[in-house]
Amino acid sequence: MKQIGKITAKIVCGSVMADIAMKTMQSKVPGAAAFSFERFEAMRIQGRVDKCVVKPSSLNPENIDVKLTGEFIVTNVETGEQFQSGTLYPMGSGMTEIMANAEPGSMFATRVFIAPSSKTVQGYAFDFESALEVKASDAVTRLGDAFLALPAPAKSAAKPTEPAAAKKK
Repeated sequence: MKQIGKITAKIVCGSVMADIAMKTMQSKVPGAAAFSFERFEAMRIQGRVDKCVVKPSSLNPENIDVKLTGEFIVTNVETGEQFQSGTLYPMGSGMTEIMANAEPGSMFATRVFIAPSSKTVQGYAFDFESALEVKASDAVTRLGDAFLALPAPAKSAAKPTEPAAAKKK
C-alpha cells in the first residue's frame, strides 16, 4: 500500500479522467467521431473521519470544498493499487455534500463511479454509492450492543463476604 499526502480523484485515477476529457473534447471538433462510455466503478474509499473542514470553494463561492482528516484507504478498481492517507478530498458534489456533515469518529465505505455527463466540460461526473456510513454516536451504541450480546455473568449462590473487621492493636 502506497502512502500519499492526500487522496484526490486526480491522484488515484487521473489518467482515466484525462483520457475521457481528451476524447470528449476531440469529439466536439466538427467531423470527429462521437465519443461515449458507460458508467464504471473507478475507486473504493474506506475510512474514519477525525475532522471535517468545510469552506466556500475557491473556484465557485456558491459551492463548498470539504477536507477530511483521519485515516483513509482508497483502491483504484482498474489497477488494484491501494493508497493510504490522513487527508481525503471527496469527489463530486453529491459526496462532498454528504461528507460535509461527517462527525468526528464517523466511519464510511464508498464506491466511486465515473459517469458520462453532458453538463460538464470534461464529459464526466462522479457518482457514488455508500456501502457503509456509521456516525460516531452509532459506533458507540454498537459497542454497547456488543456487551448486551455477551452471556450474563454466572450467579453465585454464596453471598458476598463482609470485609474483615479491622484488628485492634
